[in-house]
Amino acid sequence: EWVERKSKPSTLDIDNIQEAKTFIDENKIAVIGFFKVKDCDKEKIFKRVGYSFEDVKFAITDSVELFKHFEVTSDSAVILFKKFEESPLKLDTEISFKAVKEFIRLYSTPDVFEYTEEEWKTVFHGKYKKHFFLWMNEKSEENQAGIAALRTVAKEFKDDIMFVLIKGKETDHPKLSKFFRINQPDIPTF
Repeated sequence: EWVERKSKPSTLDIDNIQEAKTFIDENKIAVIGFFKVKDCDKEKIFKRVGYSFEDVKFAITDSVELFKHFEVTSDSAVILFKKFEESPLKLDTEISFKAVKEFIRLYSTPDVFEYTEEEWKTVFHGKYKKHFFLWMNEKSEENQAGIAALRTVAKEFKDDIMFVLIKGKETDHPKLSKFFRINQPDIPTF
C-alpha cells in the first residue's frame, strides 16, 4: 500500500467547479493548490508536500474559472477544506515546503477530537504527547456551554495538546472510562 501510494502522483488535476466540488465533497480533508503558471516552483513544492500526508488529498489547478470561484487573486494559493469545523482555510504566508506542510499539519486536525472507535489510533498513537480528556453527556445546556468553552481553549493550545471529548454513554466508551477509572456518576469530568 505504501509503495503504491508513493508511486502515484500526489495531486489530482482539476479544471472546473464541478470537479472541485466533487473533490472537496469526497474527501474528509482536501487541499487545492492554485497556480497560474503550470509546473512552477511553488506547484512542485506543493506536489512534494502531497507525499507527506496519508489522510489528506491534494489537487492542483490553473483554471481561471476556479481562481474566480474561490476568490484567489494572487498567482498562487493553497486552500484547505475540511468536513469539520471552519472551512475553507487559506494559507496566508509565502508558499514553501515548510510553510505548506505546517499549515496542513495544524489545520487538518479538529480542535477537539470526538472519541470514536475509529479515531482511537489517532488519539493514542498520533503526534500528540499531551492529552486533555473531557467526559460529558451532551444533552444539557450546561454541558453544551462546557463543550463550547473546551473548543475555545483547544483553538489556542491545539499545537501542544490534543483535546478529546468523550460522550459518556457511547458504546465503546465504558471500556475507555474503565481504563481511566471514570464511573458514570462522575460525569462530567476531565
